[in-house]
Amino acid sequence: MTSGRSWLVDVGGCKILNQKPNFSGDIMLYQAGMRLAGRAGRWQPFVQFLAGGKRVTLDEVFPEKRAALEAQLSPRPLGYEFHSQWTRMHQANGFTLTVGGGIDLALTRAATWRIASMDLSHAWLPQPEIASYSTSARFSMGMNIRFGNW
Repeated sequence: MTSGRSWLVDVGGCKILNQKPNFSGDIMLYQAGMRLAGRAGRWQPFVQFLAGGKRVTLDEVFPEKRAALEAQLSPRPLGYEFHSQWTRMHQANGFTLTVGGGIDLALTRAATWRIASMDLSHAWLPQPEIASYSTSARFSMGMNIRFGNW
């Protein structure tokens, strides 16, 4: 089994599901760090350590304000310029650490199929109303294309 170390940048996000009524939201992670990988034939197990930031955004919608605004501007449809008049945004950015690992299957020198990857992250968020999103887990799979020297 051979091994190697590489540096990586990871930017990703997701929509927050199972919100209370009249809420929507999303999470964005932006991180950089190191990956330690091994190789046994075409199989490439890895572990990674990342540090960076996490942004959590929650929008609270007020349907009664939206209905009043729609009635006032009728027949003109509501555009995004009116969004702040019927919603309130809660947003927080914080430092985050992530540890994870997984396994890839090499298809060519530049392409791999990510069989499975699991990451756990913790963020230190400053606003208490969205601090419940400070810890998260991510499971992923898919294609990877490598750039640079193979």
